[in-house]
Amino acid sequence: MRFVHLAVSCGDFKEAETFASLFSGEEVASWDNGQGLAARLYKFGETVFEFLRREGKKGEGLHHIAFETEDVSGAVQALQERGAQLEQDFVNNRGQRIVFVTWNGTRIELLEEREEI
Repeated sequence: MRFVHLAVSCGDFKEAETFASLFSGEEVASWDNGQGLAARLYKFGETVFEFLRREGKKGEGLHHIAFETEDVSGAVQALQERGAQLEQDFVNNRGQRIVFVTWNGTRIELLEEREEI
């Protein structure tokens, strides 16, 4: 299992741009699901921050921590044995399985390992 990114909710992407400029971040990707959720990803050294903006919501702060693993089911089982609660389990539009769990008040995203992120 490897760390992939930290996701931070923001009111608008100006906040993300400001953060990136303060800490020499480089925008590396963006996406919009067409249903009111969009993201911009910035790389700071080897660490990626995913800034999320959801229409109609102002929520700010840590949204989740993401890890990539070859064995999503095994990782979910191990976390559930330690008290994690399953939130979502789905396959994205690229065919990648994604699972969200909450453990100790922290939201964790588990992504099925693939060649490129």
